[in-house]
Amino acid sequence: MNEAPKVVDLGLPNKILWADRNIGANAPGDAGDYFAWGEIQPKAIYSEENSLTYRNIEFDFDISGNAQYDAATANWGDEWRMPTRYEINALLDCIWEWQGNGYKIIGPNGNSLFLPTTGSYDNDTIYLASEECDYWGSTPGFSDRGFFYAERMYAKRSCEGYRWAGRTIRAVFNRNFEI
Repeated sequence: MNEAPKVVDLGLPNKILWADRNIGANAPGDAGDYFAWGEIQPKAIYSEENSLTYRNIEFDFDISGNAQYDAATANWGDEWRMPTRYEINALLDCIWEWQGNGYKIIGPNGNSLFLPTTGSYDNDTIYLASEECDYWGSTPGFSDRGFFYAERMYAKRSCEGYRWAGRTIRAVFNRNFEI
C-alpha cells in the first residue's frame, strides 16, 4: 500500500494545493502509474485501439473530479483530482530548477515540490523516461480536433497530447475538503 500523499502549498493563486507525489508513487521522486487520458487504471499497452476517449467526441468535458474518468479521484478519493489547464498554468508560473532527474518547483511562498522525469508510453514502450516530465491534465483538447487530444504538462510548458498515450498524473487537492 502506498503512503497517502501530502498536500504542498506553493502559495499559488486561488489556493491551488498540489500532491507531493504522483498517483501510484511510493515517494515524491518515483514516477508512479501511467494512465491514458480519461482512464482510471494503468494498463500494459497504450494504443489508439484500446483507448476509451481517443476520437470519442462524447468526452468533450473537463474530467477533473469525476471518479469515472479522473484517475486521481478514482485512486485517492474525493479529496484529490486531476489539475485543470488553469492549475497547470499556475504551476508553470513558478520557478523550475532542473535536478538531473526532474524539476524542483518553487512557489511564490518559497515552498517546493519535485516532479520526476516520467516520459510517456506508446503501446508497450516508454519514451524519454529519464529526460522529460510528461503529466496529464483534466482539460480536453481545444483545437478543432480536440477529441483526439487532452491537456498535458510537458517539461515546462502546457500543450496537448494524444489521449491514448500513457502518462503520469500529479493531483491537486480538492478545495471542497479541509486539510
